[in-house]
Amino acid sequence: MSKTLKVLIVDDVEDDVVLLVRELRHGDYNPLYLRVDRPEAMKNALEKSKWDLVISDFTMPHFNGMSALAVLQETGLDIPFIIVSGSIGEDVAVACMKAGASDYIMKNNLHRLVPAVARELSEAEERRARRAAEEKLRAAERLQMVGQVAASIIHDLKNPMQVILGNLDFLNAEGLASPDKRKKYSGVIEKQVERMLGMCQEILDFARGEVPLALEPVNLLELCRDLAETYERSFTSMGVQLSCSGRTEENTSPFVLADKERIWRVITNLIGNARDVLTGGGTIRVSAAVRAQGAEIEVWNDGPGIPEEIQDKIFDPFFSHGKAKGTGLGLSICKKIVEAHGGKIDFSSEAGAGTAFRIVLPVQIPPPLPSTTSSGRKLEKRE
Repeated sequence: MSKTLKVLIVDDVEDDVVLLVRELRHGDYNPLYLRVDRPEAMKNALEKSKWDLVISDFTMPHFNGMSALAVLQETGLDIPFIIVSGSIGEDVAVACMKAGASDYIMKNNLHRLVPAVARELSEAEERRARRAAEEKLRAAERLQMVGQVAASIIHDLKNPMQVILGNLDFLNAEGLASPDKRKKYSGVIEKQVERMLGMCQEILDFARGEVPLALEPVNLLELCRDLAETYERSFTSMGVQLSCSGRTEENTSPFVLADKERIWRVITNLIGNARDVLTGGGTIRVSAAVRAQGAEIEVWNDGPGIPEEIQDKIFDPFFSHGKAKGTGLGLSICKKIVEAHGGKIDFSSEAGAGTAFRIVLPVQIPPPLPSTTSSGRKLEKRE
């Protein structure tokens, strides 16, 4: 049974078209064809109908094969394009193939037409099947990414949620009647809820590829102290000891110009990740050093370390490791935030010897405020 073949023929000579159609019929095809010989007619035909094949003469009074090929390529359609000519030279034929033509055939050698058509139709079908498979794979990857984003959001929101729950326990504890303590714990809860809302906004910023900053003078030493006060109780209940310290060089202000909420976000993400690997308890140390040339923050833990084979991937978006609770989006966001400040984030890790993440911020130290201090004392955790 003949195979139906929709053919757009670009030719100005009807007799030549008859020869092409006859040859296709001999090859067990049933050609349904339209002849055009001008660019406008070809564009119109491509827009209005679906074609399996384009066969074009090379030289015509108002058109030529290369121009016809360009018209087809402008549409973006994947349709085999075969040039059939009686006068094309070898150099021109090679140029046509380089430009994207599927094949070229001399009119005195038309017996090559049917095998060429069969081959090109088969290859076009393979390309369509491959594109369909690739699109299916991309759709599956997009679905997987949605799940990874959801998992990452849950992972990143765990830190403030655990702080909230811990402080609620103290608020509800029997005998805790002091108004000052209730006010303190209520303040911590309120602050963590605000941070959770800010973290949700950062997820949106990441999705948009933007990290807008609200720069202000930030006292890194006080930031470390606040971290200790916020997380010490909940970490201690898990068997994890959290210590924070800070220092400045002589005559150097402890203030740096930064987005306080986002820098807090980065550090809490790093200590949250450290806590997750300390499943049997351990130690986390956060330190800040402010120098004339810039500031450095380090988050160290005495956990098992990061496997060497994944160390070059941990900042990749959505990268997850089999033993990790997160998906890598948190670290990717951290990297974006630090780089938006003009800084750098890196790490060192050794199996059985712990992991240290280091954040380096550039020289952006504003003049000391009237109420600030440049003391280089070590920060002690408050009881």
